[in-house]
Amino acid sequence: MNNFQKVHGKDFIVFGGNVQIINALERMLLFAGSNVHAYSSGLKGLSATETLRPDIIIFEDSVLDVSAAEVISTLQANLSTRDVPLLIIGDTEAFEGYRMLCTHGVQEYVSRIDFDVMQIILLIEAILLKAPSSSDSEELFDFSESDTNVVKTNSEHLLKLLVVEDDPLLRNLLSIRLEKSNIQYHFCHSGLDAVKIMVEYKPTVVLLDLMLPGKNGMEVLTEIRQNPQIQSTPVIIFSNKDDDAERARASALGVSDFLVKATTDLSTLISLIISKGKQGY
Repeated sequence: MNNFQKVHGKDFIVFGGNVQIINALERMLLFAGSNVHAYSSGLKGLSATETLRPDIIIFEDSVLDVSAAEVISTLQANLSTRDVPLLIIGDTEAFEGYRMLCTHGVQEYVSRIDFDVMQIILLIEAILLKAPSSSDSEELFDFSESDTNVVKTNSEHLLKLLVVEDDPLLRNLLSIRLEKSNIQYHFCHSGLDAVKIMVEYKPTVVLLDLMLPGKNGMEVLTEIRQNPQIQSTPVIIFSNKDDDAERARASALGVSDFLVKATTDLSTLISLIISKGKQGY
């Protein structure tokens, strides 16, 4: 079973009041190749479960427009949702009450205090394997893809990628895929260090976030273009900060590749990195 078969076509509804948690889950699941419908409203989340028929529902219980107990009771009372696997994120003292409401399907509970996205992904995998529709026990989330599907560099070329990114979750995902694609890489976590590391590392291509600690991505890009040692290095903007003004600034600094994290498939990103990297061969 390849990555497309394992992940694509899986539908997730993710909703709750903690926007940071919802956004983190949405980003991770999108990079895993899943279809994700995310909401910060309990009522909208419930409405989505009526029409979208998800493979799994993830509910973070701090919604304000409806009580958590009502959300769970509604899901359990509805014939179309009560057997859909449900992952609940909340305060541990509330879990016993939630368990009493759940008489159908598979439920898992995660403490909000202990929330970790990578652990959530492993738990989602376990939940889906328990679900009646699962016909095998293979790993469901194969972030690295199978060897037959993954895009790779040619062995005769050395592509050195510098990733300027402060999100540890995204760095983890990228490292798995880059290693599988035979791409040599180095991470820089701060805008303050980016240019110095570029001069030392001499990357073939740079993947640059815009929202960075110390110095933002546009400031880093400006410094790159002003430095004769690295000014011709191909740069790809990879950020969730997406507006016409930012795209225009990037274009004025010689960057035409501006990708939005939340809507970019990793295979597409890897293919672009390889294509841009060839400019430096």
